[in-house]
Amino acid sequence: ELANKAEFDDFLSKSGERLVVVDFHATWCGPCKRVAPEYEALSKEFAQSNFVKVDVDTNKETAQECGIRAMPTFQLYKSRKLIQQIQGADMAQLRAAVAANAGDKWSTLQHGQTLGGGGGGAAGSTQADPSLQVTTPEHVAVDSSQPVTTIQVQLHEGTRLQQRFNLSASVQTIYSWVESATPGATFDLVTQYPRATLSDKSLSLEEAKLQNAALRQVLN
Repeated sequence: ELANKAEFDDFLSKSGERLVVVDFHATWCGPCKRVAPEYEALSKEFAQSNFVKVDVDTNKETAQECGIRAMPTFQLYKSRKLIQQIQGADMAQLRAAVAANAGDKWSTLQHGQTLGGGGGGAAGSTQADPSLQVTTPEHVAVDSSQPVTTIQVQLHEGTRLQQRFNLSASVQTIYSWVESATPGATFDLVTQYPRATLSDKSLSLEEAKLQNAALRQVLN
């Protein structure tokens, strides 16, 4: 917990090029309390980043300087520069944002990024099928002149993939992309927060509210 603006500035400076994630919260804020355990879990999962909290009532100067208008608000910084802000208790969006900016812990695939694997999977992930191989996913064409979002998918054996899609793309497009990485697998894609199966593959990503979503592959 950073008590004042001086501590906040010092924390950003000492973090250097590491990603800094700031949780602006209040003790009276119900949603803040609800997502606190998930925020703590993120800080452990992405240990290469610096996570910190700011109480907007006890550290009013920092909250005002950062333009905080609602709680919780999460801000992401790199090299002292604000790179993204998420207003509200949208932990799926926060997780996707952290994963996209967390740094060099993650390796890169030729098409799309892999954001880790092995024992770092989320709690409750499905048992891996050793007969299924994970390969480099197919290239996804993106029209940069149209709205774009980043989707992260945790595969059945723990590997995390990340890819940009147009919001107008269908849910089926994500299924096809994941299928290209796990040929032969029969699976569903499930949102993590809240947990729900993406069963209507005809919906666009925008209609399915999958902006910056974190998904999980569940084998059938």
